[in-house]
Amino acid sequence: KGHHSYNIVENDEFREMIKTCNPKIQLMSRETLVQSIAQDASNIRRILKEMLHDHKFSVTFDHWTSIANVNYLGVTVHYINSDWKLVNACLCCKKHNGDSSSEGIVENLKEVLQEFELESNNMIAAVTDSAANMNSADELLDCPHHYCIAHIIELTTGIAFNLNNSKDVMSKARTLVDYFRSSSQANNLLLELQKGISTPLTVIPDVITRWWSTYLMCERLLKLKCYFNLLENENKLHCNLTVEE
Repeated sequence: KGHHSYNIVENDEFREMIKTCNPKIQLMSRETLVQSIAQDASNIRRILKEMLHDHKFSVTFDHWTSIANVNYLGVTVHYINSDWKLVNACLCCKKHNGDSSSEGIVENLKEVLQEFELESNNMIAAVTDSAANMNSADELLDCPHHYCIAHIIELTTGIAFNLNNSKDVMSKARTLVDYFRSSSQANNLLLELQKGISTPLTVIPDVITRWWSTYLMCERLLKLKCYFNLLENENKLHCNLTVEE
């Protein structure tokens, strides 16, 4: 449940902690734990197959590369049951076999569907992000292909931050953020000005892969504007910006 590694049950400190809580507990071995999880997974797959049998369904799938440069595929299935309730189930989150081309991704998707005995002619829609390889996957799918609306909204609102009359402003905003993030002394001064506040705030950087981070960066800068003015008035804001900027 906590996504801990299996071998934690053989860790001396972990066993000592459990023994302190309840000396009578006999902890299972790593091998027993792995077998238990594998059995649970097998039971869940069997139940999902029964639930999804002959159902019309849609899928959401994604492909990404981890920080260790390992490719992964995630697939979630959606359907409406006999009580008219929307049901969602994660079919897999596993290492992706093959290349990152649209052909390789769709092939992996079909392998997952086959594993759960899902007929492709029952798949009424597929939802993905709008990455180039997902765009190309459109022609290889046996059903309508839709983009994730959250991705589209994120991309659309991002345009507003990159219009010609916004670029200079955003560049200066990032200069201000970088200044406080690169200088612990400057950041401490900013926090010190807020010592009467229960939760002092610092700047938020925008990261291209983090949703809404540009908006959050701007929102935070506006909240901290009065403190930037105080630092500027005391000649303690040395980030290559003018007073007007």
